[in-house]
Amino acid sequence: MACINRTQNEIRPVSPATRRALTISRDLQILVTMMQSSCVSLADLRRGEHAILTAIDLPAGDAQRLMELGFLPGALVTAGLSAPGGGPRIFHVDGSEIALRADTSARLSAKPGER
Repeated sequence: MACINRTQNEIRPVSPATRRALTISRDLQILVTMMQSSCVSLADLRRGEHAILTAIDLPAGDAQRLMELGFLPGALVTAGLSAPGGGPRIFHVDGSEIALRADTSARLSAKPGER
């Protein structure tokens, strides 16, 4: 593998350590892209769709409260009814029905299509 110095248009060999680092970096970028493309927010789910919760991107206090209600990573979540005008939406999790605002459900990531 060679590296091109664009300012001087010269080609220099790349050390094995640099080649490994570049490969690991590329592999991580591919993995992150795959994970991001396969995850959606709970706000994106349609009524009746199921998903496995993967991440909660909320302040610690809010995240703690949702986890106490059953929104734990790995939990099966089913989208339910929503209020008219884009109000809170009901999600079924761990045998309970819990209403979440759109801005809160948008910050919960899930892997769709699971049952």
